[in-house]
Amino acid sequence: MLDLATVRRLGVVVTVTLTLALCTLSTSRSMATVTSTSRPLRLGNVVARTILYSLRPASSSGACPTGVFAPGELFGVQFLSVTTGWTVGSNGILATRDGGLRWTVQYRARCADLSQIDFVDAEHGWAVGLRDLLVTTDGGRHWQQLHEPAWPVRFVHFVSSRVGYAVAGGGISGDWSPMTPWTGGVVLKTLDGGQSWTLLDAPADAQSVCFSTPDDGWLGADGRVYRSLDGGRSWSLALKGYGPGEDRPLAMVQCVGQKAGWAELDGPGAASSQSPHVAFHSDGGAWTPIFAEQYFPHPGVAVSVDSPGSYPGPFSAIDPDTAVFIDDCVACGAGTAPWAIAERGGKELVRRGNVGYITSTLGASFVTSRSGWVTGIDWGGSSTVYRLVHTSNAGRTWTVEYTS
Repeated sequence: MLDLATVRRLGVVVTVTLTLALCTLSTSRSMATVTSTSRPLRLGNVVARTILYSLRPASSSGACPTGVFAPGELFGVQFLSVTTGWTVGSNGILATRDGGLRWTVQYRARCADLSQIDFVDAEHGWAVGLRDLLVTTDGGRHWQQLHEPAWPVRFVHFVSSRVGYAVAGGGISGDWSPMTPWTGGVVLKTLDGGQSWTLLDAPADAQSVCFSTPDDGWLGADGRVYRSLDGGRSWSLALKGYGPGEDRPLAMVQCVGQKAGWAELDGPGAASSQSPHVAFHSDGGAWTPIFAEQYFPHPGVAVSVDSPGSYPGPFSAIDPDTAVFIDDCVACGAGTAPWAIAERGGKELVRRGNVGYITSTLGASFVTSRSGWVTGIDWGGSSTVYRLVHTSNAGRTWTVEYTS
């Protein structure tokens, strides 16, 4: 078996099996009339032909169209409160209204390949996958397939029910999210809830984007962070990053409040089961480093606080002063997913041990420093197990809410 370090650097996506309930529902659903369109899908320098379905069945052989997920994989998760949340994967969308005690299937399609979900309130949300761009205006009771622009959408962040931004196109990297563009990503904007999109003139190789208001936002591109104060019409360099190397650098950003932003930069380079990642916080001005993986030098970064683990995992911005950072530790063995809470705008990093029942993390959503959900994989034992876990007491205990 490849270790996680090799998996991440090769951009290989680990196969995951979703819970039996979702798999059973997805295979037993009644088939509606299916419409499809065929168009080229560009992944880096490779152009492949893909089929887009409003409801996508398996092929006659039972196989899904070529993608980055295995059938059944559970990945993205988002909670708006301690009670209301969603999680997505290759088989569809699950929702809870009671903090995860019960999960219901809102959307199912055996080869959905959904990796990210974004709700701006309890009614308006979007789900993104390798071939799908979905929208709901009633809390997920109904999901509508949107027509994708010329560049397949990889990542969305909406400011309101109408105004949103997206990263689209590019080559898939396999880090943080299997949908993160490594190179070639572009920035799009919508003013009608995703029905139509406009290409923005933005820095090359976009990787992540978020806006606190319709005008004020951050962009991660080619391992650097940029800011726009005019709705994406112009951008200025805010965080230089570390430049290109053997591996392409990545920059992930999250917005909270009116001005605050959180970021994590990864690479370039990796060695001895370590990856040179650094976390930052901004209150709207300069970016201040929070921690850095100490195995590597980081030019221009004056911080002696070590990262929670050796490889970056997902992070979750809670408010302008608080965020959760979860790492993986390839060399530490099964059941090791170290995490920490950045408080006081990142001036203090409180280590909270390991995420329970998980070795490799995939997605995270925290609504307070005490309450959060994490999706991931446990490599321990004779088989691989895939879980969604929850803590309500800052990690002192964890509860498994879904498992394969």
